Amino acid sequence: MRLLFFVLLSVLLIVLIILGFVAFRVLRNGDKSSSRRQGYAMLGCFTLTAVAACLIAALGACCWLPARVLPSILGTQAQPRTTPQPIHAPAQTPVPEPPPIISYPGDTERFAVSMIPEERPALERLDDPPRYTLDVSVLWDQAMVAGQERLLLTNNEAVPLDEIVFRLFPNAPYYQEGNLEIGVVEANGHSAQFELSREDTVLTVTLPAPLPPEARIDLTLGFTVTVPSRPDRFGVHQNVMALGHWYPELSVYDDEGWHTDPYVPLGDAFYSEASLFTLNLTLPEDVTVAATGVETARRANRAGSLTLTYQGGAVRDMTVVMGPVLEAISTTVGQTTVNSFYLPNDRVGGQQALDVAAGSVQTYNELFGPYPYTDLDVVEGYFLIDGSPGGMEFSGLVLISSEFYASEGPFTMLDMPAMVVAHEVAHQWWYAVIGDDQVDDPWLDEAFAVYSSILYFEAKQGRKGAQVQLLENCTLPYRLVAWAGGDRPIATSLLDFGDALTYSAIVYGKGGLFLHRLRETLGDEHFLGLLQSYYAQFKYRVVRPGDFHTVMMNAIDSAAQEKAVAKLYDDWVLGATGEPVSLDDLRGLLDLLK
Repeated sequence: MRLLFFVLLSVLLIVLIILGFVAFRVLRNGDKSSSRRQGYAMLGCFTLTAVAACLIAALGACCWLPARVLPSILGTQAQPRTTPQPIHAPAQTPVPEPPPIISYPGDTERFAVSMIPEERPALERLDDPPRYTLDVSVLWDQAMVAGQERLLLTNNEAVPLDEIVFRLFPNAPYYQEGNLEIGVVEANGHSAQFELSREDTVLTVTLPAPLPPEARIDLTLGFTVTVPSRPDRFGVHQNVMALGHWYPELSVYDDEGWHTDPYVPLGDAFYSEASLFTLNLTLPEDVTVAATGVETARRANRAGSLTLTYQGGAVRDMTVVMGPVLEAISTTVGQTTVNSFYLPNDRVGGQQALDVAAGSVQTYNELFGPYPYTDLDVVEGYFLIDGSPGGMEFSGLVLISSEFYASEGPFTMLDMPAMVVAHEVAHQWWYAVIGDDQVDDPWLDEAFAVYSSILYFEAKQGRKGAQVQLLENCTLPYRLVAWAGGDRPIATSLLDFGDALTYSAIVYGKGGLFLHRLRETLGDEHFLGLLQSYYAQFKYRVVRPGDFHTVMMNAIDSAAQEKAVAKLYDDWVLGATGEPVSLDDLRGLLDLLK
């Protein structure tokens, strides 16, 4: 308003000066015989000059008088000075400083039901993890999910946070018509600004005030998901809907800042912290659901719908696979219920998957340490990777392609169904419990999962069965790629691979072969002791290669062994060893297959 007043006075002043100049010209050049005309001109000149002087005085007062003096003269209330905002930015509501401490209803107790009794104290030891509450409804006929996410977040970093970053993976171009649309975003109950970037897969919420270390914030995001029609980890196909990484997922903040890597369909381009989840899922009553965590409540609604509540403690994602065609069978391993969900007419395959999953849990419990959750779901679904069947790990749930449930066919040879199930179940130890950056360090879960599955075959079929799987899944794929000139360090980022063949041969094959060589160097007792110590030390945390290297070097018991292990790590993990395939490898495989 003061700026507008200044402009109007300036314009009026200019007009009066011009009129005064015109009057002066009339006085100077007019008819001198006309005394009346000269008198009028003289009067007008003096009048305009006086008015101009008054306006100059008023203009000066408006611009230079203190802000509290001028309003008192005019009888108005003084307004505080504000920082100019961009014209496109909405007005912000002030937030108290520092942010208030938020009460967490029920705290960690309500999540303990999802963990076996001896692991429940770990929830209290976690460093105030993120707490998600997802209240969503499934619009089955429209292949849509709509609702709200509430995230209670503590700043566990050593620096204030000006923004919070989420990943919106359904917006990746790979998913075509898939979409995750964000509606209202609030921080501590007030509207917050946000922006999308990296092909709308990154959501950045600007906080009204910096969030200090150890302070908490309450974020609410309204969202709608459109599920693409495709057989995938996120998609709907033949009446089965898979919701993998489908909600606004908190990015990880570490020494590199917020992680906003591009989404690529190769491998698993995900990175998340262990969190606490509550899912309230409303859907048609005839739909069978497999989900992360355990079902803790079920409520019947009007119009034939149900609302199911799931709780997941210290998990890295909340995944749902559902459909009216799914059937289920279960068994118990220790304190864990293992569920096998399968498609109609695949009961035999569903039973086989259940047997392998239960056997894997038993084996890994003994070799590495206990599976910490009370529930594990193995789900048959329509899941393809570049047109080929495979498996996909999530917290407390694994998705297996339906091709592996067939009674015969190319995907039933060489124990492939058992290998895939054992591999994906192993990811519960190496991904779900011990987390890693699956973009920068994919070998830290994939190499460990593939070698764990080989250990499963050793437990069930003896050394010969394990040798077949080692040759088939590690030695031959790696050495063929190396022979073709594609060798590279195991510690290679997912983004540095251009094709699935090389990625699989290096991260899975070479990575698994490295762990086998490490076992040969250390001996069985020290090698398994290393894995047990590693698992116990880094549960529910995110590891880097240096963390494993430290535990590995602590497992050696002689100077000669130290030298051998250090060279093995440098040559294989950090370097390219370049071992081509040999005829002895082929003869060995043929002998094992007899």
